[in-house]
Amino acid sequence: MNMEILDYTQFSNLSESGEEKSYTFDELSPEAKQNAIDLNRDLNTEYDDWWQPIIEGFVEEMEEIGMTNVECEFSGFYSQGDGASFTGEVNDNDKFLKSVGINLFYPELIGLGNRLSNKIETVVNEISENIRITIERYDSRHYHYNTVSANVEIIGDDDIEFDLGLDKIMEISVSDICEKIEPIITDWAREKSKELYRNLENLYEELTSDETISSDLESGGYTFDEDGNII
Repeated sequence: MNMEILDYTQFSNLSESGEEKSYTFDELSPEAKQNAIDLNRDLNTEYDDWWQPIIEGFVEEMEEIGMTNVECEFSGFYSQGDGASFTGEVNDNDKFLKSVGINLFYPELIGLGNRLSNKIETVVNEISENIRITIERYDSRHYHYNTVSANVEIIGDDDIEFDLGLDKIMEISVSDICEKIEPIITDWAREKSKELYRNLENLYEELTSDETISSDLESGGYTFDEDGNII
């Protein structure tokens, strides 16, 4: 009598009950682990709020320096045109300009001496009250840093008179000041946009790294087939 010899290796992936065997992440072969990681690369980024800590932190930072209605947009991360930027309004000019590094101390007032310091402060405050600063986006299709710029406009009197005493009056043009500080604020806004994008990209790379994904698959209670597919 000839007896057929069965190849039991073909059933190695079945349990004694005949059901497909399952494995924890630790029990997988190195190849299956890598496959599981690759298949679940978006485990932490498939939801729309993974970026929330970065965006919320950025908005809080902008609010602390005198901005309001701050909105952030981004696209990423590895295509041409990807980037991040923000828009918003300044509701505290003095705090904002100081943070950005702009001094409204009009150049013509330099060297007038301490005797006019109080008047100079009054004029500077008047200049600050007469301007409105916003960060605006002019490209609706993209979000990279070059899509935003500052807009500094006059909301009060253009010409401010400064009494030097002895019947001498200096006229200060607010529009000239707006023209001078607008590119400075634009450069600042674009640098902050670059910083925002770098922080978002760094978080994304951390959340999708082999180390993070493997740790989450290990601790998440997942079970796998022998090839690393979640079952």
